Amino acid sequence: MADGPKAGGVFLDDLDLSKQGYNPMVAYAQSKTATIHLANSIDRHYSALGIRAVSVHPGMIFETSLGRHMSQEELAEFAPMAPFARPLAQGAATTVWAALEPHFDKQGGVYLAETGVSSAAKEDEHFAGPGYAPHAFDETAEEKLWRLSFAAVGLKDDGH
Repeated sequence: MADGPKAGGVFLDDLDLSKQGYNPMVAYAQSKTATIHLANSIDRHYSALGIRAVSVHPGMIFETSLGRHMSQEELAEFAPMAPFARPLAQGAATTVWAALEPHFDKQGGVYLAETGVSSAAKEDEHFAGPGYAPHAFDETAEEKLWRLSFAAVGLKDDGH
């Protein structure tokens, strides 16, 4: 997960951004926050069954194919963040650690970055830092998105 969660919350009444107009950066940020919300919901609903979920932030990585869909002007907006970028292999470290660390068999619903459990970002913290935006952990929004997700695929919430 990239730094999208710090950019904004999830518009639960406009998931496809049809009301406000589609903007790729807003959509990206919204999707990253939604991923955190759903991981937290999965952990809350299924941890009693031994199913755990965590959110993993690989850091700012430019070696992905995300940029192939961006204009030169959009790519130029990322230039100031270049000093905070990390190589792909380093970005994978937190994901590998999360998958192998036995501790997460017993604790989920956390945000991982730089091979550690992160806390909320401070207001003056740089966009590319390891902390998460406070709106990324919002149990009310998480549960609304959980119910919307079930409805979107034609399923009833299973009650867990």
